This record gives sequence, structure tokens and C-alpha cells, in this order.
Amino acid sequence: MCGVVGSVKVTTTKKGNRMAYVQMEDLQGLVEVIVFPELFQNCEEFLNADTVIQAAGTVDHMDTGARLKATKLEPLNDLQARTVKRVVVQLAETPDTWGKLPKLHEVLHRHPGPAPVTFHFRLDSQVHAESAPLPNLGVLPSSNLVYEVEQILGKETVTFQ
Repeated sequence: MCGVVGSVKVTTTKKGNRMAYVQMEDLQGLVEVIVFPELFQNCEEFLNADTVIQAAGTVDHMDTGARLKATKLEPLNDLQARTVKRVVVQLAETPDTWGKLPKLHEVLHRHPGPAPVTFHFRLDSQVHAESAPLPNLGVLPSSNLVYEVEQILGKETVTFQ
């Protein structure tokens, strides 16, 4: 299941290991996710409020509701980075497009990763062209990348495929 981390309560076991109880919210409601020590060591760095995560595990049904005993937790941006095959940047024919390319180049290089980048050119409403993947440039698909590119080129100018 995927959801947003609401709160994280870290506690110490009798053996002195740290574990967590995470309140996770999705469209269906809240669920408590129990993160045992071994898993907690591997995911402590991203278990913060407002982080979107994917959780897998076994469901424990109780009188007060269900809770998930996590066997795997992963931030959604990591999952996204592995599943995106390419990043497409939309470029429109406007007088200032060419002047924006140096800033765009800078942003793309600040987000190195495995996904190839292609440009989709909109010359007018009927003429479109797409570039081959840019040589020696791959990016890490993320919301930060989208935000930075959209600050330069405008809304809805980046798609992940």
C-alpha cells in the first residue's frame, strides 16, 4: 500500500534496538505500520512526516482495527525512479525558449540518474517533433526535478514515461 507518513513514534525494544510505530494515511484512512528493528535501521532516514512511502507486510487484524507489520518500506520517489523509462521535456516555439536552454541544462545536470531525457518540440498546433535521448545525460525522476524544470519552462512541461 502507498500512503503519507503522518507521525512516527520511535521506541526501544527490551534488547535495546530501535523500532517505530508509524501512522500512515491513504485515501481509505489511517493505518498503523509497525516497523521492527532490522527494517527500521534501513529506512529510518526517510521515515519522516509528509513522506510518501510504499509499505508491504502482513496485516494484523485487531478489535481496534488493522495494523501492518512491515516487511518492506520504500519512499515513493525511489520506486518512481526505478519504473520511469524516460523523461520527456516539452519545448514550445516561443521567442525565449532558446534563452532558457542553459538554465534547463543546469537543472538536468543537478539531477543525475538512470532515466534518459528526450525533448518534445511543439512548433505549432500541428507540427511536433521528438529528439533522440540526449547523449551522456540521464536524470533521476523526482518531484524536485519537475518543479525546477516547470519554474523555467512552465507548468506541465515534464512527463515521466
